[in-house]
Amino acid sequence: MKKILFLLALLPMFVVAQNNYIINDNGSLSFIKIMNSSINKSSGELFGNALAYLGTTYADANNVIQIKNDENKFIVAKGVFSDIFSWTNSMIGRKTFFEVPHTLRIDCKDGRIKVEYTIAQYTEIEGNWVHPENDQRIRETPILSKYPIASPKKSNKISKEEKRYKDAFENLTNIIELQFNEIQKSINTDESDW
Repeated sequence: MKKILFLLALLPMFVVAQNNYIINDNGSLSFIKIMNSSINKSSGELFGNALAYLGTTYADANNVIQIKNDENKFIVAKGVFSDIFSWTNSMIGRKTFFEVPHTLRIDCKDGRIKVEYTIAQYTEIEGNWVHPENDQRIRETPILSKYPIASPKKSNKISKEEKRYKDAFENLTNIIELQFNEIQKSINTDESDW
């Protein structure tokens, strides 16, 4: 049992170590996964499953969908992964929440889909931790400028700030992996099952 817990504790490091993303020329990262449908659905059926996934995942799917191309069977949506990481500086009474705006593109072909999450920045919302609605500051930080994507400032150890960005990035990759799993489930469902 201890070995299993130890391996689970190391899982986020393996996710980051695998470099399951590509760096785009525009300074963003893309996490891409191609998924096969176990039921061998048509592109139209998969397109419908993708729209259903968006409807259940986002509070207002119509608000996040930017492009819905029925003819070529692809969708582009913009959303935010909220509160992927937070930390409190209790000495000065400030709390910072990390959010990650993302673009999601889903392309559907017969029997398979391609899912791509593109991330360009962290949005850091800092405020008074007792009354966060008062005195908020919002800072947008390019994701490529921070560890673990960028090199650490010192070669022998990472700073507290770099550790926060490392933890935020690990949480982000775990969230994206969970979303990939949810999308895979949605394309493997048969509407006649319910």
